[in-house]
Amino acid sequence: MDVKTFNELRESKERTIVVLSTQWCGPCKLLGKTIDTIKDEAPNLSDRIYKLDVDDNADLVEYLGVQSVPSVYYLGHGELKKSTGVQSASELLEWLIAS
Repeated sequence: MDVKTFNELRESKERTIVVLSTQWCGPCKLLGKTIDTIKDEAPNLSDRIYKLDVDDNADLVEYLGVQSVPSVYYLGHGELKKSTGVQSASELLEWLIAS
């Protein structure tokens, strides 16, 4: 994902989650399983969740100043919220379905 797309998602009327992680990170793997569960149980929300590897998205990582993974970005309606570490399915879903 490039910086332009990230900023477009931020200004979108739909809420989106962008997770920056890496394959060798234990907490990232755990969060990845949570996201996969959400995508299976709520397929209508799956296109609003992006899992990105930091190694494949260096420009975005630099733009956001990512210093630890997993980093979770909550975007939409001009908002940008960041959290680090593992998030629960309920936290992620709450953001996506909030109006």
